[in-house]
Amino acid sequence: MNITFDIGNTRFKYAVFAEGKMLHNEILNLNTKNEIQIMEIIDKYMINTNSVIVSNVGKFSEFNYLNIKNKVKKLLIVSDKIKLPFINKYNSNKSIGSDRIALAAGAIKKFSGNPILIIDIGTCITYDYLSENNYYLGGAISPGIKIRLLSLNRFTNNLPNIDFKAPTSFIGDTTERSILSGVFYGILSEIDGKINMYQNKNSKLIVLLTGGDSGYFAGKLKNTIFVEKNLLLDGLNFLIEINE
Repeated sequence: MNITFDIGNTRFKYAVFAEGKMLHNEILNLNTKNEIQIMEIIDKYMINTNSVIVSNVGKFSEFNYLNIKNKVKKLLIVSDKIKLPFINKYNSNKSIGSDRIALAAGAIKKFSGNPILIIDIGTCITYDYLSENNYYLGGAISPGIKIRLLSLNRFTNNLPNIDFKAPTSFIGDTTERSILSGVFYGILSEIDGKINMYQNKNSKLIVLLTGGDSGYFAGKLKNTIFVEKNLLLDGLNFLIEINE
């Protein structure tokens, strides 16, 4: 049995795998109790657990890693130093996020041999491109929904800070609806535009959509995509398998 942890900027996710199948997964908000929660999760499954893997783009101290390492047979921390199922052509390979590594691993497990564009919509929107030869070539990073809403409030004098909900029309008839329209349809146009750019590069492109906010956009895009809700967690388990 394996446990995979994805520590993000605003949430953390975990999943339990046995023989390559996901048995359980959960999403929790980041808070001061997360360290206790993680140890409780490990204690719950520890007897049957072989390996734990952690992808961390948030706040997770070396002390926490040490606590986990003392409880499990094997701890794997995602970085460019572990064995990867792709050839990393990112120029600053030491700075590539562990979440992007895990996403690329998950994509290759399912679609190896194809050019792949992974679009992960969360706190940030990341675009990751893999060639048909399993070369990771890079991509792009842009602000996600919450960052765009918050920046409009922080960097203006009069625009309110609002919670997101999908707009019912692209024409905003109030300030709040105008903000929602601008953010939502701006991201929608950005994603469609990015897909078109990569399709012009390779017409056989497979597009994968994932991330906590992907559900808002899945049915709205002009382009054909695969929605892979658990791509990152699947990728983490795949990394355990190839590093054993």
